[in-house]
Amino acid sequence: MTGRRQPDARIAVIGTGSFAATLVKAILADRQCRAEIYLIGRSERSIRRAVTRAAARSPRVVHEIVLPLGPDADLTTCLQAVRPHLVVVCASLFSPYGTGDIPPPGGGFATSMLLQAPIAVRAAEAVAKLADRPCLVNACYPDAVNPLLAALNLPVQFGVGNVQTLEAGLALRDVRIVAHHRHLKPVPAAEEAQIWAPNPQCRRDELNLLRRWDRQRLNELGATAAGQLLAALVRGETVHTNLPGPAGLPGGYPVRVNLEHCEPDLPDGLTLEQAVTTNRRHCAAEGVEVAHGEIRFTGDAAQWLDRWGVVPGGALPVHDWAQAMRKLVAVSAGQGVGVR
Repeated sequence: MTGRRQPDARIAVIGTGSFAATLVKAILADRQCRAEIYLIGRSERSIRRAVTRAAARSPRVVHEIVLPLGPDADLTTCLQAVRPHLVVVCASLFSPYGTGDIPPPGGGFATSMLLQAPIAVRAAEAVAKLADRPCLVNACYPDAVNPLLAALNLPVQFGVGNVQTLEAGLALRDVRIVAHHRHLKPVPAAEEAQIWAPNPQCRRDELNLLRRWDRQRLNELGATAAGQLLAALVRGETVHTNLPGPAGLPGGYPVRVNLEHCEPDLPDGLTLEQAVTTNRRHCAAEGVEVAHGEIRFTGDAAQWLDRWGVVPGGALPVHDWAQAMRKLVAVSAGQGVGVR
């Protein structure tokens, strides 16, 4: 499996938050990657702020595109005009910092899945319509949103952040990790991320130090690693790394990836079925899993969504995701029940 070099590549980055800005900055810092970058955001002000942060020391131009990025965003015309080789979704209706228009919902992080999915879905719908289908990468809760995209028969190649952030924090060559978003926080030892590297106990100690970082610092670590990876892929490299949601799988895995393909690259003795089963357990433990044509919430997430009538019984068919999302927006924003 070899990557195809794209010397004139165009990268469309959707979103203007700190993750998007740091990701773009990392791409611009790679002097061998000459890709043109198109930054798509909700307003001139948000785009200009992101560009200033990302390109302060770079002579390269970042193209700016203003586009409404709400639940019904139509990205087709925009992406048809840009003709990107790579589309990166970094925008959602959810702000982990509580700075967005919609307060973070109750029930834990898992409930945010319904707010993190809309723009990724709209981007995937647009990508599916393009004659030369680009690589679609999702940074918005890919452990849960990428399986939703796959269940909706929409294209997604892989995600960034999460397990990739853990790899970046460990800073080890050839480390292989099966892990989930929930491993960015402490978990019981029996439910720890699976790590294939020298001295796994030391690796656990290092992960626990990493978990003490504040969200902004972890965000920058993951976004920088993501930008470096995308720059390498555009240069035509095939990379061995660890990524969330490859081809819509739940959770994160060791992978072999280039601009055209992403496939699990598991250690000897571990089957894909075993790795997926492990990550599904982590999905359920965090509170949301996409499986068998349903979005299933568990624990506090299921109880909260049921109590507010967003997802009665804690489960819904995948094609009803948008209806539930609109209910959650109304509950969180209209009734002010969001929690920080």
